[in-house]
Amino acid sequence: MMDRELLELAAKAAGYELIEWTDLWQGDPGHPRVCEEGFLMLVDESRALWNPLVNDGDALRLAVKLGLHIDCAFLCAMPKDLFGKNPDDWSEGADIDSDDECELMRRAIVHAVAKIGKSIP
Repeated sequence: MMDRELLELAAKAAGYELIEWTDLWQGDPGHPRVCEEGFLMLVDESRALWNPLVNDGDALRLAVKLGLHIDCAFLCAMPKDLFGKNPDDWSEGADIDSDDECELMRRAIVHAVAKIGKSIP
């Protein structure tokens, strides 16, 4: 599954309304996320960049909102309603080759939430 599709499914699960995709966000000059890619969404009547695949804060807020169980030692995440039912229900970020544990954890969170989004009609 492509990153944009993962993000769309994750947003659906979280109830976020996405505006559009941007490859090069032109936020306020000096903002730490200028030139990042991701979806724009409305937050308190302002446009904000959202991409939990690259931003730790976006990923953590997503995990908290959906009540994920996170295992940082094994870099995996699981929706709360599946916890303890089947060890194979843990999502990993292993769809990429990376030594960056934070990147792998963010991806595990997005994969777990995207599974929830996929089940929503």
